[in-house]
Amino acid sequence: MVSFRNKVIKVVFPTFMVSLALLSALSLTTILEVSSQGPRLITAINYRITFYSNGTAVVTLLMHPFLVGKKGFESAYGNVSVLMQLMAEEEQIVSREMPYLFVNDPRKLDYKIVGHMRMVDDETVLLYLEGESMTEFEGAIVLDVLVNLETADKIERLDGNVYRITVADPYTRMERGWVDIIEFRMGEGVELISYSWSPSGAKGPKVVEEGMLVWENFNEPEAPNEYVLELKMPDFEFEVAKGYEITALASFSNGMIRVSLNNIGNEGLFLVRAIGEGIDQTRAIYLEKGESAEVSIPAPKPLKVEIWHKSTLLGEAKWVEEKEITRSFKPPSTAVSIIIIVGIIVIIFSLVVEKGRKKPEKTENLGEGFEIVVE
Repeated sequence: MVSFRNKVIKVVFPTFMVSLALLSALSLTTILEVSSQGPRLITAINYRITFYSNGTAVVTLLMHPFLVGKKGFESAYGNVSVLMQLMAEEEQIVSREMPYLFVNDPRKLDYKIVGHMRMVDDETVLLYLEGESMTEFEGAIVLDVLVNLETADKIERLDGNVYRITVADPYTRMERGWVDIIEFRMGEGVELISYSWSPSGAKGPKVVEEGMLVWENFNEPEAPNEYVLELKMPDFEFEVAKGYEITALASFSNGMIRVSLNNIGNEGLFLVRAIGEGIDQTRAIYLEKGESAEVSIPAPKPLKVEIWHKSTLLGEAKWVEEKEITRSFKPPSTAVSIIIIVGIIVIIFSLVVEKGRKKPEKTENLGEGFEIVVE
């Protein structure tokens, strides 16, 4: 696993532009009781996710506190006692929801706080109140968390330095509502190749600009459960697949795809995946270093064949004709064949001689005290 000590990242927090993942005021907030008889403290949390070329992401939590009482929502930004209360809950605020953006089990995610809570007057927090429009509040209590994307549940290396990263809505994951607005930003050196979302029937992004995507979701049916980004991150060394390398040749005949594999990297379990329109079949095979093997997959026609190690795409099989695969695995040379034949003859001759030496003697018993031995 890559230690954060080896990750170099330049982040200037005060100059960050606003990019938010907004939460509903009632169901998607951190709620702390100030007094059983007095107003409640409700903190609206907004997320901003910025990706960097070395395989990290900074998740910025922007919080605007409110006191909820008889007068309704009243901003508590600038209230020192409220700030102190939130600072005391810093670790819990981070661990409660943020990891679910990337993992099902928070213990798997490698992250750390890199910017402790502070008041930033020129930041803003958007809050959607049911029956009202999206409202902007000036001032935010800001907290920054550095995430090692290598430890995320859904990250795949596609080709070269292009990676597919899936970010989940933590609230639909926990069946607690949905994220109202989520914005993704690409840091320096990161290129957005493509994007998608699931389910496909959910609403697409409202804003698509260079280096930025914004979704605005006003209800759960139109809110995606997952946001899928394909990013080019040239400085990211995905160590999960480091040292694993397979050469693969594919051919097709008689309704069967045959994939010849040669493991020139580390030993391990590999997945051979054939993909086509309406077809997605996978075969698993364990290969030692230097081992070769063949995998067969039934198919109506030649398909794209991918080679995977765990969640990392190592590459695609090269399509060749059947005879080319035969040539790629050449028979032994003439000299080697002669040695093999001579060896077989010597073994057979040795067995014959040994059998002759151990031939049992035939005896005839003529009665008590007499025995004739016939050789």
